[in-house]
Amino acid sequence: MSNNIKDVAKEAGVAISTVSKVLNNYPGVSEASKKKVLKAVHKLNYTPNRVASALSSKTGNRIGLVMIINKNYQAIDELNMQYLLGAISAAHKLKIEVIPIFSSFFEGLSKEETLQYFSKNQISSLVLYGMSRDYNVFHDIIKEERFSVVVVDAPFINDKTSSIMINHTKAQYEIAEMAIKDTSAKSILYLAGDENGYVTTMRINGIKGLMDRHNLTIDIEYADFSERLAYTKVLASKKAYDLIICASDLMAIGAMNAAKEKGINPTITGYDGITLLSYIPTEIKTVKQNFFQISYEAVHEVNQINEGKEGEPIYVAYEIGTRKYEDIFNN
Repeated sequence: MSNNIKDVAKEAGVAISTVSKVLNNYPGVSEASKKKVLKAVHKLNYTPNRVASALSSKTGNRIGLVMIINKNYQAIDELNMQYLLGAISAAHKLKIEVIPIFSSFFEGLSKEETLQYFSKNQISSLVLYGMSRDYNVFHDIIKEERFSVVVVDAPFINDKTSSIMINHTKAQYEIAEMAIKDTSAKSILYLAGDENGYVTTMRINGIKGLMDRHNLTIDIEYADFSERLAYTKVLASKKAYDLIICASDLMAIGAMNAAKEKGINPTITGYDGITLLSYIPTEIKTVKQNFFQISYEAVHEVNQINEGKEGEPIYVAYEIGTRKYEDIFNN
């Protein structure tokens, strides 16, 4: 006769409700109790239908791909699509399941409600994209080490959490320094992204490092990664900048259009390497990221954390250059 949940509770020396909470990944269970229950589950080979596939897999339950999206972004779908394709490709190779979830779903939910959603959908690992300082629920989940987590573009590290990104501080420094040397620019504007974003802070640190090293004055304004806001700020500025350094390609396109309308011709740099740059008549130098590869490696990393690996910071390669039309067909 097959074992049931009462047998597991007896073997583990805990209440039936505790076994249920552990199997459903509910909060409020001590690590000691979790270990007892999981040990009893494996000893008795207990696999209820709802969690059978999860318990028979080394990687645990499904991986939730949480896409945190700023509603002010325009033409940003390419980045998220590349993230999704990279994650799905890695999941296919590893024979695991990933579930895309967009941040709008979690608006207004408490931490307990968020955890219950993950439990209901058998999600025990997370890849978080686009984290900012505004998402306190996810901050708490990471700190409490409830899940194996990989955070893309934010510096969260603990035993169960890795971060993966390019070196944003170094990349922003390098492209800005290159542009200044190429143009001998004296009047410089830096258009930063979301003021509460971790990636924004890292890129601004690159600009501040450049200012300190070369004794430069660079005006810094936040444009929220928005093409429209970048356009508005450049158009309204009373200065005729020689160089406009942008923390995204979308902002670079907005700045370029505003400069044309004002009748000025500054050098403009971008950041990301999106396909849209290949279609505009002016070549814009940019930091080219491989979003597919970043996400592919993120899923591999969270899978390894599930198997016992400790979290760590991971940096991937980037290039500085221009996007050309023929690049579209070579990807």
